[in-house]
Amino acid sequence: MSRQIAADLPPDIELKDEPQDWFIKTADFGDEYDRVLQHRDGEFTQLLEDIACYHQIFQQGYDKIILLRPPTYTGYDLQLTAAMQCLGYTKEQFQFIIVQPIKLYAFHNATQKIHALPDLATEELISAIGMDALCWYSLRVPLTSVAPINISTAGQPNDSLFRVQSAHFRCCTLLQQANQETGTEVYPPLPIAEKLNSLLQAVPQILEQSANEIALHFVIQHLEAISETCHQWLDSLSLTPPDYALLLTTKQTIFDVLVNILNVTAPEPSN
Repeated sequence: MSRQIAADLPPDIELKDEPQDWFIKTADFGDEYDRVLQHRDGEFTQLLEDIACYHQIFQQGYDKIILLRPPTYTGYDLQLTAAMQCLGYTKEQFQFIIVQPIKLYAFHNATQKIHALPDLATEELISAIGMDALCWYSLRVPLTSVAPINISTAGQPNDSLFRVQSAHFRCCTLLQQANQETGTEVYPPLPIAEKLNSLLQAVPQILEQSANEIALHFVIQHLEAISETCHQWLDSLSLTPPDYALLLTTKQTIFDVLVNILNVTAPEPSN
């Protein structure tokens, strides 16, 4: 069309080649239209910077990318996938997971209701609930979901993280007592002990599934189930040799998952 316009112009008009935007043909791969990679003034777009970065990452042998991004970027994800296909990546080769932000809530005493809070600075949030709670609740839901945190109940007795940490603490306390005294040979209810042992045996499988699907919430949910079953078991526990072995396994499993996998502290009684 520009050639036709030029042909219709008088011959004495001087034409100049103006710089143009540089596009990538994302419309060929399902996008609404082709996207700009470089503006005519030479400025690169965010899309160009992103696909250059991701291409370099995949060339280093990685196979998945986790992106920290609010949920308003759904249209951009389509552009990004189409642009990577322009570079020769299939949808199977270019995989990414969108990590949603944290949603904060607090309990208002005057109204007796839970209210959403505006965003807090990272330092203020850590000061309010601590790094352990921030880590725990960020990973307690799928990475693609918004992570809710109630800063009024974090660290309280009915709090999810508190229940897991207190289960570990109780195990440690009873193990210390077991080294100092011998309990009567009264066995705990068999079904609850079997359930706890079954949950402990399933930990390697849960860890493998969580790693394969990049879904740490599987680990946290399983750890919550272990801690709740452990609390029920400990409420009726008398120390016997079989009890001691299960107690030690429970304590070590909770410690390993909390400390070595989730990077969350596992409180222990002082000697």
